[in-house]
Amino acid sequence: MTLALAAQLLGPDDGPLIVWLHGFLGDRDDWTPLVAQLPRFRHLRVDLPGHGASPPLADDSAAFEPLCEALLVRIARHQARARGRGQSAGVTVVGYSLGARVAMVLAPALHTRSLLASAVLISGHPGFADPAQRLARLDVDQARAAALRAAGLPAFVAGWYAAPLLRTLDRVPTAAQVRARRALGDPDARARTLVALSSGRQPDRLPALRSLGSRLMWVAGRDDVQYTALLRAAHAATPGSTLVVVPRAGHHVHLEQPGPCLQAIAATLPDSQAR
Repeated sequence: MTLALAAQLLGPDDGPLIVWLHGFLGDRDDWTPLVAQLPRFRHLRVDLPGHGASPPLADDSAAFEPLCEALLVRIARHQARARGRGQSAGVTVVGYSLGARVAMVLAPALHTRSLLASAVLISGHPGFADPAQRLARLDVDQARAAALRAAGLPAFVAGWYAAPLLRTLDRVPTAAQVRARRALGDPDARARTLVALSSGRQPDRLPALRSLGSRLMWVAGRDDVQYTALLRAAHAATPGSTLVVVPRAGHHVHLEQPGPCLQAIAATLPDSQAR
């Protein structure tokens, strides 16, 4: 059975498709300011499982492949219709954090099917080559999921965004509204996603991403020292890729510096459409 996902299509029917994948605790509306600046494109804004209007996962077993299969079905159907209208542009995939890790599975699959234009991976961990590291990270995320279920979303969200990696959300003018929106919903649904899509379930994605060449862009916030170093190494390991390090941004690049983030994304899009 195909995984059920809620998604919203916006923009002109003849526009090249951009697929937007949000981070943990977010939803498709996180991308609204960027989508509004690209009116010539067709936008597929996805709610990841257990987020927004998408139903929860059945359990917390690994879900990267079923999720990407569900996305592939929807994207392939869209592209078949587009090609029937004589449109040949490929698909751009933009993912942030958890969404970037989903995109690391989706983008190579699209590339294999000759459907990928580009992939923009924002603050996304490329995975652990060492099984022991994956197991340790899965243990951490299982403990976080238990804490989320016990404390509920409001308390968990408060603690989540107090962590050093994520506290730069406070730079965003709408930070209070963002936190309030993310404190709504089903804590068990979020907990299942946290474990099912943990980086502890994710092997090293770099070998598959090397095939993308110049279609691949990494984006990090300069103030996010951990991920800037991580993505510099990922960039070096993926020949032909591009690395953009955005000044005055932490982990939430698209929220903290939407303008420069949009410029980075637009650089991967067809020139005639992005202007």
